[in-house]
Amino acid sequence: MQWKNAANRQPLIIEGARQTGKTWVMLDFARRHFEHLAYFNFEKDLKLAALFESTKSAERLFFW
Repeated sequence: MQWKNAANRQPLIIEGARQTGKTWVMLDFARRHFEHLAYFNFEKDLKLAALFESTKSAERLFFW
């Protein structure tokens, strides 16, 4: 909970081998500890992946 409660919290990066439950753990944690969740799967949504390649602006991504 130290990361979650930090005032200057940075993005959380989860790395590891394929098919080991990283996404499941992240989504479960977010559902339990945050009121809102935004989840983007760039492998399943190629249009979203292309948009992300053209901009890194969070405002543009969220209001797309």
